[in-house]
Order: sequence, then structure tokens, then C-alpha cells
Amino acid sequence: MSMIGAVWTTRIGGRRILLATVGLAALSAHAVAQDAALRGELPAADIQRRADGSATALSLPPYRPASAGAVPDEPDDGASLFPFEAEPEQAAAPAMPRRAATTRQERSDAQAARTEAPDAAAPAEPVVEPAQGRAQRVDALDEELNRRAEAENTRLDAIETGTIEQEENPYAPLGLRLGTFDATVTLDQGILWSSNINTTQQGGEAFVSQTELRLRAVSDWTSHSAEINAVGIFQKSVSGEDFKETELGIDGALAYELGRDTTVTATASYRIAPEAASSPIVLPATDDEPLNHEMSASLGVQRSFGRTSLGLTGSVEREVFSDLEGLCCGTVSQEDRNFTLSTLALRAGYEVSPAFTPFVEAEIGRRNYDLEQDTSGYRRSADRYALKGGAEIDLGEKIEGEVSIGWLRESFDDDRLVPVSALLLDGVLSWSPMRGTTLRLTGGTSVEGSTTAADSGSVLYTSRVELLREARPNLTLGLLGGISFRDYVNSSDTETTLSAEASSTWWMNRFAGINGRIRHERFDSTRPNRDYDESSIYLGLKLQR
Repeated sequence: MSMIGAVWTTRIGGRRILLATVGLAALSAHAVAQDAALRGELPAADIQRRADGSATALSLPPYRPASAGAVPDEPDDGASLFPFEAEPEQAAAPAMPRRAATTRQERSDAQAARTEAPDAAAPAEPVVEPAQGRAQRVDALDEELNRRAEAENTRLDAIETGTIEQEENPYAPLGLRLGTFDATVTLDQGILWSSNINTTQQGGEAFVSQTELRLRAVSDWTSHSAEINAVGIFQKSVSGEDFKETELGIDGALAYELGRDTTVTATASYRIAPEAASSPIVLPATDDEPLNHEMSASLGVQRSFGRTSLGLTGSVEREVFSDLEGLCCGTVSQEDRNFTLSTLALRAGYEVSPAFTPFVEAEIGRRNYDLEQDTSGYRRSADRYALKGGAEIDLGEKIEGEVSIGWLRESFDDDRLVPVSALLLDGVLSWSPMRGTTLRLTGGTSVEGSTTAADSGSVLYTSRVELLREARPNLTLGLLGGISFRDYVNSSDTETTLSAEASSTWWMNRFAGINGRIRHERFDSTRPNRDYDESSIYLGLKLQR
């Protein structure tokens, strides 16, 4: 049977497409052959030959038997009327489903099986559409890639937010890097007016130039910590009473961790300053105030055993008093006042909670004077014993520190001197009731010697309350109140010092600010010619880095 058709080309979407039409005769021959097969008039082989000869290599939809026992068509050999492979964009799915192409050997085996048993119903092979299969595989691959990308690139927060985190204190010093330490340097230069510059009963007023230089360095080590502080204060009168004074000091602290439960601590300090007019020793009139050297060092180890902790600390304190130049009697030696105090303290504590740890501490020591006998013939070296109990408090930023109360006793080598026995009060406590506000309380007890015959000395109690308020990031306000009480051991004499101070610092920028303070101090003594009052005002420029 002849085949009538036409072939032409066209362009769609920029691609050249080859189109073909087949004559009705070929389609009719194929339909007739299939109808004959249904009626059983032609064998399957003749039907296939007629169909192949009529439609040549035209790909038509396969025949689907309508009833059991019918013989399906031969598998399509995949031949196409068009002698080229369609581009992926044009490989659209056929309108009717068709079976996948098989190999030639599989087609021969299937044809032989149908010839031997024409009435047996062959199972239908799965129909796969090429375009749909590729689309399914692409969709599955995309889904897998998206799932992996989401797992590896989990987005927790938005890249851009509406708020910018601000610096906690934009006026804090930038600091300097010194090895493994972060250091801060502060220079304060100003003018001080005092109503009683010499803090004596007959003192006069003066304007004084004051320069104060401070250095603070803190380590940034991973597991250990260290801190160093140094200060220098220089004062010289520019009008009024003649006055000149220098004070220098340096101290350091180290905490070294030996394992998880053991910590070694060490401290050291040195201070040199003129002796205060409120000293318990009455000094003769001098041209210049004598200098007092104070040195101290300590070494301790603390070990935790569960909730229980034990600590052993040894410390040494040294005081040296320089000679003075008296207006009436020349050079006066104060060597009989120089001493060294060595102590050993054992502390045991139990952690009731992370915020509260009560403890007890026992201390033994020895106070040795440089001279076995003073100028009055008394042997003032003494043995020291102390026992106290208290608690360590740690509530984070709210409350931190420790307070203790106990009893101390120093027994002299000379039986003519009455032993010093007194209440022992010590504490350092910081409390922050609100953000930007800090209240700090300090207190201590110390034993003071004497050079007066038959006088055992005195006990000095000191306490100080300091309130700091950051009103604005660049404005700090402060209030300070202090009280000290001196009790002479074998006498009814007492002395009290009261002080109050208000201060403020306004920072113009991160490097410069203006500070000022107003202070008043009053000293009352039951001993004659020792009372005084002193008021002062200070205004200065503070620089920091």
C-alpha cells in the first residue's frame, strides 16, 4: 500500500523544527491489521509485517487488548520517522502512553513466546515517559540539594536587624597593651584650696597645685589572673601656707590555679608618704614631715574538698619611719618605731550555697622591733594571736565580699606593758542595688605601737562607705563618708576622725574630663592640742588613655 505524506520545516522560539505528516493510507493499513488480529484472521507475525511495511518506522501508540486472550502488539523498536534527535526543550511527552524500547533479543524472545502460546495473556510492561522520567529525576535531585543546603546553612537570625548593639560605656578608656596586660593610665591636674593645709590646730589656708598619676594593668590570661596598681601624688602650694608633699604607692596581686581545686595567691605592696598629723605619736615641730615606708607581702594556698575548703596564708608587714629634723633639737631618730610583723593564718570554710560560705580563721604571729629595747628601756616585741569567724558572700554583680568579727591579743616581751586585747572587725563588701550604682563598704582593725614609757599603744578601727552613681554615660557622681576610732590600751583617751566628701566627673570625650570635689574632715581627741577642722575644694582636668 502506498504512503502519501509531506515533510516541512518551521522555526519556533528560535529553534528549527522538522514536521511530518503521514498519509491516511498508512494509518488505515495499520488499523486494518489490528482489526484482523482481533478477529483472529491473521497470525501475529503477518500482522507485524504488514504494520511495519505500511507505517515503516512510524512510532504509534501500542495496541492494548480489550479482552483476555488477545495478543498485544510487538514492542516498538524505538524507530522514528525523523532522522534526528529532538532537543530537550522539544522532547514533549506524547499524547498517548507508549512502552519503553527493548533490545532486539528481548523482542525475538517475546515474539516466539506469543507464537507458541497465542492465547496466553502477556503481562503489561511498565510505561515510562522519557520527559516525565527526566523531570521526576531532576525534581528529586533539586529536593535533595535543597534539603542539604537547609541543613548546612541554618539561618537563626536575620542578617540585618533594626537595632545596633551599643558599647556599654562609650567614655571608658581605650587602654594600652603592655605585653599580656591591658593598662589604663590616668593623669589628673588641678588646683586645691584648703582651709587648713597642714591639718593641725594652728594650720592656715593655701592654694595648692596637685598632680595625680595612676596606672592600672590587668592581665588577660586564660586561667590565671594578675593586677598591678601604681599611684603618685605631688602637691605644692602656689599661695598661702608653705606646703609640699609627695606620696607614692604600688601594689600587685596574683592568682594562679593549680588544677581544678587548688589556687595559689600572692600579693605585694609598697607605700611611701608623710606621716599624718593624726598619728598617735606626738612629734616635735619639724621643717618637713617625716616619711613613713609601708611594705607588705603574702603568699597563700587554698584547696577545696567538695563543699569544704582549707586555706593557709603567710604574710609579712614592715614599717620604717625616717628620721626627722626638729626645729628645737636637731635630727631625731625613729629607729625604735621600726618593726616587722609576721603572721600565719589557717582558714576553714564550708559552702552552704554558691552565694554563702561561712568560715573560721585562726592566726598566730610575731611583731619584732628593730631595737630590742626602745629609748625608754622597754622591750616592745610581742606575740600575736587572733581568732575570727565570718562569711564570704558572692551574689554576682549584686553583692560580693566578706565580713568577719573576732578577737586579737598581743602579749609583749616586757611584763611591765599591758597586753593589747581588742575586738577584731574586718570586711570588704560591694553592693550594686541598681545598674550604674555601687555601694562599697570597707573596714579594718590595726594595732599601733608607742614610744611613750609604760604606754602599750592603741587599737585603730577604720570604716569607709563610698557611693558611686553613673548618672549618665559621661557623668559620674560620688559620695564618701569615713569614720575612724582610736582607743588607747592602758588609758581612757580616745580619738575620732569624721570625714565627708562629694565628687563628680564629667567626661567631654573618651580622653578628657573635668572633675571636682568638696571635702570636710574633723578630728577630735581627748588629748590636748590635737583637735582640728579642715575643708577643701578641688577642681581639675583629668586625662585618660
